[in-house]
Amino acid sequence: MNLFLFLPRKTSQWLVFLVSIIASVGVTFFLIAFICSFSQMSVMFRLADDWHLSETLVYSTDNMFSLSEEEKLAEHDRILSTDGVLDVDNVSFYDFEFPSINATGDIYVHFINYSDSLLKDIRYVLIEGSYPSKDQKNQILLPAYYMKFYSVGDTLRGYDDTFHEPGPIVTKSKPITVTVAGFFAEQPTLDPWSGGVLIDIFSRHISYYYDTVMTPGIVFSMCDEDGGVLPSKHTDMFLIRTNGSVPPGQVKENLSTVVESPALLHTGNELIEDYIDSNKMEIGETISLGITAVILAFSILISSTLLELVYRRKEMATLYLCGAPWSKCLWTVLATYILPFVIGFPIGLLIFAKSAEWHLFYNLQPKLEASDVLVTLGLQVLFLALAILPFRFSAKFKTPYELFRKD
Repeated sequence: MNLFLFLPRKTSQWLVFLVSIIASVGVTFFLIAFICSFSQMSVMFRLADDWHLSETLVYSTDNMFSLSEEEKLAEHDRILSTDGVLDVDNVSFYDFEFPSINATGDIYVHFINYSDSLLKDIRYVLIEGSYPSKDQKNQILLPAYYMKFYSVGDTLRGYDDTFHEPGPIVTKSKPITVTVAGFFAEQPTLDPWSGGVLIDIFSRHISYYYDTVMTPGIVFSMCDEDGGVLPSKHTDMFLIRTNGSVPPGQVKENLSTVVESPALLHTGNELIEDYIDSNKMEIGETISLGITAVILAFSILISSTLLELVYRRKEMATLYLCGAPWSKCLWTVLATYILPFVIGFPIGLLIFAKSAEWHLFYNLQPKLEASDVLVTLGLQVLFLALAILPFRFSAKFKTPYELFRKD
């Protein structure tokens, strides 16, 4: 009976009710997109600070030419000998194969070698475990996805497929033994196989292919079965740290005559500026659409609430004369327009979460974080209160006889 009192009565009221739900969905969608954009930008700025991008250049060789390991080493040495360069890392990786605890077969994982000088101090957020100490060997950190297969402290015996080339003759890869030191949460991590823009180099990179997560794992101090250093293969990405004696822009000019693909050489500041510029456009569009949705929802909510108070004046008077408190009479009407918010809010969140599959955004990576959802909920409640409470308090100081004296 109480729920029935909250529902619209007339066709026109139902129409306004449905339009209010659509407006609530729109406000929720654009509001969560706007908040999520700023949250992700703040994370990227933190990453830029952690990686000292203001003092760093990022260079990728042209993978169409498939430079050999020897050619990449020669490129490394030429870069390191350039005026203004303090250190350079040609990011390296391993391909490991581990047995699975279920019947789905072996698991193949890419691992970035974080033992390199410019990567060894980088720290990501772990949800379980801890970073290994410098003297610990063969320690790995895995994306959280792999918690369904392994636990912290597990010793895994598998094979190193880094240099294994498929062919008609099947050769056995090198056996390896590693220890799971921890699992890191889904977050922007280095992906040296991506393009040369900030959003690609540091992206969530969470995708799945045949039950295998594509986010690279992290390894430290890999050794083979004999105790020697396990050789890694190098990617096309070079991280270059300046020594401070020469501005990064000048170092870039110096390197332009040294590297084979100068067009693929970028300073960290250029990457940050490009990221800000591209996000400005997307955030601006999100703000514009969000403001439009807010104005539309606010207008509909105020006008429909006012109409509802007019439509149901006799009903409120009847309830009051039957003994219902005056506050209950008011909320019976006002609560009608809380329902569109209650219905539209989760739908808006669901559409935003699904928009990741529809590629609606260029830079924004739609993901529902608890903090973003709570901020969105708080702002939605504020909008609702600003639209409804004036009617509640303006009527509070009038007697039912003053409101309905013409009836």
